[in-house]
Amino acid sequence: METRPFVMDASQRYVEPPDLWSKRLPAKLKAGAPKTIPYKGGDAWSFEDGQFVRPLGLEVSAGESPMNLKMEGYAYAGIRKGCSDAKARLQDMTIDDVDMANILPTFALSLRGVKDAGLQNACVRAYNEAVWEFCQADATRLAPHALMPYTNLESAMAEVKRAAKTGFRGI
Repeated sequence: METRPFVMDASQRYVEPPDLWSKRLPAKLKAGAPKTIPYKGGDAWSFEDGQFVRPLGLEVSAGESPMNLKMEGYAYAGIRKGCSDAKARLQDMTIDDVDMANILPTFALSLRGVKDAGLQNACVRAYNEAVWEFCQADATRLAPHALMPYTNLESAMAEVKRAAKTGFRGI
């Protein structure tokens, strides 16, 4: 009997759900939290009240025909459920014969541009809590990687220690 090789996907992206930061940040920080906005026929993430915007683009195009790919114009309502839903992601991985995947941030990477250090640190922490919970749907197949803040060395080291204690597989 022939067995197939173990397949590890080195880089799958967790597409942050639209309510990630509005749901998880303390009340005093919610006003400045990243949020989704309508943008050119789809959705985009707005950081620092529109100071910079990241439209949903190729990052959310899983399942699309290569002929239909675009850089913007995707909406959360139309993207594949597996982008943000762990059970659907696991089903997609099974279809693709992927045994395990490293789970990395998508739009949360733009947090590095948030100038308010307290807000950035809180947003990174909220992202890490969300991706950890996402990966607990099957911790043997979904390997979460923590995001680190870009504010200063002390904050980054504190988050590294917190991530290691939690059980993250990488940063």
